[in-house]
Amino acid sequence: MRTLIAIILALFLSTYSSAQSCSDWIEIVKTQHINSSAYESEDSKAVEKVTFYEVEKDSLTYYFAIVCLTTRSTFDCKEYIYQVSNSTELYYALAYKKNPAMAYWKYIKPHNKYLNCGRAY
Repeated sequence: MRTLIAIILALFLSTYSSAQSCSDWIEIVKTQHINSSAYESEDSKAVEKVTFYEVEKDSLTYYFAIVCLTTRSTFDCKEYIYQVSNSTELYYALAYKKNPAMAYWKYIKPHNKYLNCGRAY
């Protein structure tokens, strides 16, 4: 499964080789998505909002999560992008009402290795 995700990611990355930063990836996904759904967490001190996106390219569908995490120094949040599996949204949706931060750490954070645009810790 990991090999398949790595191959699909390589194909996707080669298609968008002009995207050189994480903010570029966020912009590409936000402008080229075919479907999205958002989960807001008013009670969470860490995870403010998670939006899942589907992007279709060359008859393949890619899945992303853009996570807005609160910052300690301001009342704003900072966006991070993860390429996730097609089932990540389902697992996150089932767990986020109980504990959005735990759902993020368990179901989204492990995908940091694919784009290397997630939160460092």
